[in-house]
Amino acid sequence: MNGFFRCFLFITEFFIKKIFLDNKIKFNKGIISFLLKYFIRIITLIKLLSVLLMITIKKVIKYHIFSFHGLFQIDRSIKGL
Repeated sequence: MNGFFRCFLFITEFFIKKIFLDNKIKFNKGIISFLLKYFIRIITLIKLLSVLLMITIKKVIKYHIFSFHGLFQIDRSIKGL
């Protein structure tokens, strides 16, 4: 799901840049240019937040796996006594 989301954002950003910025379509100073300028920034921000969220989730999962593994080791040693 995360890979699909990244691909979707990359493709969307690529086409927006290709259509609007490379062709140099000039907009009047108004809502469209304002939204376009901030839309690219919002996409970049969403990409950064998704990466940070993924890193955080991975660290939490690793922490829980190691803590559960430690609990199982303790449980085995108590049963062995």
